[in-house]
Amino acid sequence: MRLSGVGLMPQVLLMDQGLGDWNDCGATEGNCRSRSRRRCNACLKRAYKIQTTDEAVERNRKIAEAERKTMNEPKKVSKEGSDGMLAEAMLQSMTGGDVSQPIYDQEARGQQSMATSDQLPVEGSPGHYMYGRDDEAADKGWLATGIEFGPVEKGELFRNAMLPEGWKKVTTDHAMWCDLVDDQGRKRASIFYKAAYYDRKAHMHLERRFYVSEVYGENTDFDAERDLVFEVTDSGKQVFASKSAHVSAFPGHDDREKWNAWKEESDAAKEKVKDECLAWLKEHGFEDYENPGAYWS
Repeated sequence: MRLSGVGLMPQVLLMDQGLGDWNDCGATEGNCRSRSRRRCNACLKRAYKIQTTDEAVERNRKIAEAERKTMNEPKKVSKEGSDGMLAEAMLQSMTGGDVSQPIYDQEARGQQSMATSDQLPVEGSPGHYMYGRDDEAADKGWLATGIEFGPVEKGELFRNAMLPEGWKKVTTDHAMWCDLVDDQGRKRASIFYKAAYYDRKAHMHLERRFYVSEVYGENTDFDAERDLVFEVTDSGKQVFASKSAHVSAFPGHDDREKWNAWKEESDAAKEKVKDECLAWLKEHGFEDYENPGAYWS
């Protein structure tokens, strides 16, 4: 007879074959009638309630299945309460620190939890847009990403989401924002998560591949005389810049006639440089650039 396991209470009994009453002496209860100096297998099973090999295999199979289920369970975004916040704020106050720091720290931890989780915000995901509105373009955009969204649970800010291979969430220098980037490093969505316990909220929106916008440069005084330039960006990189258009200094609100003249000049300049960008997009086959699901593949 061979016993597997350690100690006096073996877990699995491997029964040898062809050993006569060594396997079963025939006793149904009481003392073993085996002619050997040890009890037979059947009596050992009754005495120690040992599982047979088949039973042990089934038990191990169920354990392994439970472990796999745990490993495949989506990692959720953590939710912190106010525990310890008051004490941390008091400590900051006593040491001359910033009493708001515990909140900032909580938001930073929330950002990390969002970035490493297997979830995305409910608000902004397919069928769940701000103010309950429908957004067919966004629905098609999400479908084009290949993300598999799980069901929405009542009262939850997040839903499970399986990203395509190579996609990931990347933290930004702002504790409330993460970028969802694809396998080529292109930003496909922006994710907002405020983890502060007193005002917890989350939402997201799809990003387009192409954007048309003003190039501000170092001159941020919008009332000053300036030369206006617009650009086309492809995943954040400039691919086209318009010629400049002159805009006079803002005349103020006192003289309505001057304000109207300035407004007309400013609008005409913006229209001119923007049209150059739109012409470039059309020339290169990107007329539908405002569609968040277009031109990624």
